[in-house]
Amino acid sequence: MRELDSTDCKALCFALHYSDGVKLNLLNSVIPNNETGSIVKLLHRVSDLRVDRKLLLSFLHASKDLEKKGYSVSSLLTALNHKLDFSSNSSLGSGRFGQENGDLLTMSRTDFTAISSTIKTSTCDTELILYDCQADDSALEILFPILHKVHLYLGKSLLCQILTLIFNAPMAMSLQWASALSKALGKELDLSDTPLDYRTCESLQLVLDYKEELTHLNLSYCQITDGCLDLLLPHLHKMMILDLTGNYITDKGVLRLHQALEENSFTKTICLCDNQITEMGLLVKEARFETQQTDTRRCVQPQKYIAKDLRSKSEMEKSINTFVKTEDPIKKFEPELAVNNGRISYRFQWKTEGLFMCSATGLVFGLKGNGCVEYSVAHWKMHHLINTHYEPAGPLFDIKTPTGEIYELHLPHCETNVDAIGNLSVVHIHEDTREFLSPIKISRTHIAVNVCRLSELGIAHENNKNNKTINGQVLLFQEPDTSSTQQRLWVFLLPSNVPVSEIKEQQKEYMFIQTSSDCKLQINAKYALISKKAKRVQPKKKLFEPSHAGNHHPTFEIFLDKDVTELRIKIQCKIKESDVINFKTAWNRWIVLKKNTDNHAQMRSEEHSNIQVSCNNWISALGDIMEDLTSEEFKKLKHLMKHTGKRDPIRSVKLEKAKGRCELATLVVETWGFEESVKAIHEFMKKLPRNDESVTDKLKPYATQFGLIG
Repeated sequence: MRELDSTDCKALCFALHYSDGVKLNLLNSVIPNNETGSIVKLLHRVSDLRVDRKLLLSFLHASKDLEKKGYSVSSLLTALNHKLDFSSNSSLGSGRFGQENGDLLTMSRTDFTAISSTIKTSTCDTELILYDCQADDSALEILFPILHKVHLYLGKSLLCQILTLIFNAPMAMSLQWASALSKALGKELDLSDTPLDYRTCESLQLVLDYKEELTHLNLSYCQITDGCLDLLLPHLHKMMILDLTGNYITDKGVLRLHQALEENSFTKTICLCDNQITEMGLLVKEARFETQQTDTRRCVQPQKYIAKDLRSKSEMEKSINTFVKTEDPIKKFEPELAVNNGRISYRFQWKTEGLFMCSATGLVFGLKGNGCVEYSVAHWKMHHLINTHYEPAGPLFDIKTPTGEIYELHLPHCETNVDAIGNLSVVHIHEDTREFLSPIKISRTHIAVNVCRLSELGIAHENNKNNKTINGQVLLFQEPDTSSTQQRLWVFLLPSNVPVSEIKEQQKEYMFIQTSSDCKLQINAKYALISKKAKRVQPKKKLFEPSHAGNHHPTFEIFLDKDVTELRIKIQCKIKESDVINFKTAWNRWIVLKKNTDNHAQMRSEEHSNIQVSCNNWISALGDIMEDLTSEEFKKLKHLMKHTGKRDPIRSVKLEKAKGRCELATLVVETWGFEESVKAIHEFMKKLPRNDESVTDKLKPYATQFGLIG
């Protein structure tokens, strides 16, 4: 290590001042910070500069300071041949990179700001090598705006960290970042020996979507499951060599991979060694598939695959046919529906055995012979899961078979994370007894169990109180004639495994607006609805707390002018990171409303004079009643809710969460139900007292319905 003092630096500057096109080797040199600026000013005299990564950072910081003072600093990158190498190899002067050596350099946000500032001054692309480096998320985010000017080489952990950043970013930014990263990365991508969860694979597939072709994608020993593989399948035809050695891929995953690459000639080698494959028959005739067990942990060059299986050709072909049949395709069916007192009963008669999926509920039945299955959605009760660490994670289905036999049942789940999927269980409830059934298979969408006897079955998950992200859906219902000048939209945010048919039945007095409803929703996150054409949206913010316990209530209601026929609706999640509040768009759609000219609208118009006393209208009316209360009256009302003797009180912690009056109205109805909440408010208004017309006119239709007034 050479330590240069002030005198040495002045001598170096003197020499550079009277030189031109010299090569300067400062490897293993230590230069005082107050002298680096003087040297950087003279780098236009240098044709080839060699420095280790720590001195490189010092030069970059000095360059940034000089730029602020008006100096041209492009000569630093020119002297470095447009290459910023922060790998541990740079300190050795080997000029080689490609693998990490474990000597980590911790880089700060200010370091990346200096890198960004220097790269922006360049007129051509820069090689940025970040092997053997670590940084926090806020530092890495600085890279994205300059990636279009960079050829990027990343360590595996840093690449995974960036993929996680892409996953957590708002949708538009996520796509922008994925595109930028895709263009910056080279023709080879190595994530071997790095565990990849479902969300990392979601980001990786976004990056691959923007990628043209890769010579080598190494995903060996990454703990990839069939579910993760499904995400990547649409993009794997772009890989010349694909290494999937040592993962958790099963026969079904291999079959889907084979089908995806069947007509693709670009991919020359697919390594599938050391996976959970039991049937090799399908791949015997495919020279490019390598499935022999190996200890080498590296994908070999394309070569003829020689099967170890010594069976005859006819036996081999028989094995292929058998393997293809094991996929056991699922057939979809439309169930017969019957409605009794607002409860839908589903019915399906079958004549041949197999797997059958209900299009209304997402349930998949494994059926033997022929017979009939009848099922409906039941209500979870609190005692079902008492004294367990589980809570409902989907509807509870009451299933019966008057004739025939069900041997297997697949229930839809809404989890997006592999770890969360692993925490799912199926609860079987029969005559107030409870048992947990062990899953026989778990996929991205369903959890399957063997069933011996039927009654009530539902999915439960471990109650770990985390803010996980689930698959969700947004459902819209239009009330076209709220008044002579207004219409209203009811907006539901729900888990994806809540049957749409159930919500349609609950909201049958309104018109269902068909649109693409899929989205991702974060539990315990605050959501807001934004629409420029809305006259009013309530509540302004709503905590997403999915419930499978009973009827589902609207999350938002939008008031619109009568003449509005189309509008854009955005649903955004409020995220706080490092004291900075960001908004991530969860759902964004252009909505076309239905015209108020059909029989449904006519029926609603005839009934309008009698005021619809539905649960939804009650929540809205209750919100209006609360808006009329003074601050003192509102405070007293909350006190009455905590100390009511006739019904279960609402706990203080829930009342504190419901800061807005509309939020409190929703909480009251969710806690006590439609009828009991009307009775409670009727009683509380007398105690406040608020018996004026402003309150009684809004309360009267509902109080009359439940016999509280004549």
